[in-house]
Amino acid sequence: FFQAEDGIRDYKVTGVQTCALPIFSRDGETWSPRLDRPTPTPVLTRRRMAQALTFMQQSLDKPVRISQIAKSTDLSPAHFRRLFHQNTGCSPGQYIRQLRINLARKLLCDTQLSVKQIATRVGFDDPYHFSRAFRQVDGKSPTAFREAVLRESMP
Repeated sequence: FFQAEDGIRDYKVTGVQTCALPIFSRDGETWSPRLDRPTPTPVLTRRRMAQALTFMQQSLDKPVRISQIAKSTDLSPAHFRRLFHQNTGCSPGQYIRQLRINLARKLLCDTQLSVKQIATRVGFDDPYHFSRAFRQVDGKSPTAFREAVLRESMP
């Protein structure tokens, strides 16, 4: 864009003038009517955060998309992702993975379900992918975790 001498900003696209926005003067300051009013910024309120967390907790047993969680909070996926990260310090995907691994730990400790069954219950279609994700978070495989817990519980 360029500023004309008459105070009009001209925006050009491939040499064709598309629109002109007047620049107004108020007490010697230059401002634009579009820039003078702040645009409302979506906020991840406690209610929206609670809705997102509830949705995540209820969806641990199946694949879930960020767009589905964002829809439950009435935010766009991009805004939800950004605001969630600002409020929690991690992405929604990382948070869901941590919830799933926490549930898997509980199931490994409290049940005799196989690793494959636990993987399915915590939303992983592939037991190998589950084991890899578990190892990334916990530092050991699900089987090694279960064996360590069993060893610690024995006198």
